[in-house]
Amino acid sequence: MVYVEPVNVGWQPLLASFLQFHVPKKVSVAGKAHIEQLFRALVPACLLFVRKFCTEPVPTSDLSLVAAFLRLFESLLDEFRVAPDSPSSSSGGETKRGSARGAKGGGKKAASSRAEEAMAAAAAEMGRPVVVSDLNVSNETKFLECAFAFGLVWSVGASIDGQGRVAFDQFLRTLMDGKLPTDKWDLGARYAPEGPPPKMGCAMPQQGMVYDYLFDKQVWVFGALPSHHAAMYLLCLGGWGCSALV
Repeated sequence: MVYVEPVNVGWQPLLASFLQFHVPKKVSVAGKAHIEQLFRALVPACLLFVRKFCTEPVPTSDLSLVAAFLRLFESLLDEFRVAPDSPSSSSGGETKRGSARGAKGGGKKAASSRAEEAMAAAAAEMGRPVVVSDLNVSNETKFLECAFAFGLVWSVGASIDGQGRVAFDQFLRTLMDGKLPTDKWDLGARYAPEGPPPKMGCAMPQQGMVYDYLFDKQVWVFGALPSHHAAMYLLCLGGWGCSALV
């Protein structure tokens, strides 16, 4: 048996394991390929950027940041999971169960609509606009891109200080716009992209920074959480660094 230091293994096994075992079954083959394309185009560049241009109050490793990202990203994909009693996992009694689920689904949609209206009212009252976009699971590519961007911000981009976040905001927006980093951000010889990253259609609003937005599955919510509480909460969700930042 040969033992290898994790730092020498790299993040590639984490990505391979995620794509094989953790991507929900309802994500299409094209959707899974797009996830891999986004990962290879954005994550290595963001890791290099954090190491070269940012300061971490609590040091992290690349593997811990990638693992945190994959856990957070996976947690945002519940809409693509197959329910235990769904048609794809059972063959009997579909009509009766389908009707019951339809009734429940209608109730859930109504509850979701009321929740969104309440959220909008609360945000308006607090002076925090709610940015609505045409996000839903039927628009798979756009949904995956939004979840990917949000997960990347609150994992790889979450461990740095305030000055670093200003720079990371500009850097990530450049990548999401389908552009290579400018000479202002020379990532060195380790950064060897095959080409420009794919232009993302997630339409994260330009107002404020990427840290100001919460991806709530069908809306981008601006100023949903104070930044330090958001970092503490989402890092806990990501699975690392929670106690160090409390």
